[in-house]
Amino acid sequence: MHAALPLLLLSLSAGPATLDPQGYQFVELPAFVAKTLKDHPDLAKREGGQDTATFHGMERIRFPATWTGQKRPLAGFKAEVVQKWLAQNAPSMKAAFRQEIQVKDGDREVWVPIQETLLPFLAKEVKAGKQVGIYAVFMGSANEELILLVNEFKPL
Repeated sequence: MHAALPLLLLSLSAGPATLDPQGYQFVELPAFVAKTLKDHPDLAKREGGQDTATFHGMERIRFPATWTGQKRPLAGFKAEVVQKWLAQNAPSMKAAFRQEIQVKDGDREVWVPIQETLLPFLAKEVKAGKQVGIYAVFMGSANEELILLVNEFKPL
């Protein structure tokens, strides 16, 4: 069990953005991660071995990636951060995020929590190693890892 999470609320702005009809901004994942970390160098850095969390809000993004076919239980400090954020922002969704999938864009591999109801469809519609459009909410970070909650996908 961890002590109370230090919180930092951020307002990230990439300037004028083109949103799709569902309100998602298209981003290239490596560029989004690099820009976010560059613009906010103190983003959830571990201090003295302490776990830290940053809560951002609900920025909707979409990006192309390759699904590696890997999934695992959402666990540890990252799971605590996701549950705390969901309790504050979407209480009805607290049970919806129990696993995460690994996606890759270029050389960057990331684990992203995904809604449980999407997993059987993802496995059926997208084969491992194939491109997929990921629709996610950027909710913040746990330690130095950005957290993107996947709430939709589209095979590419």
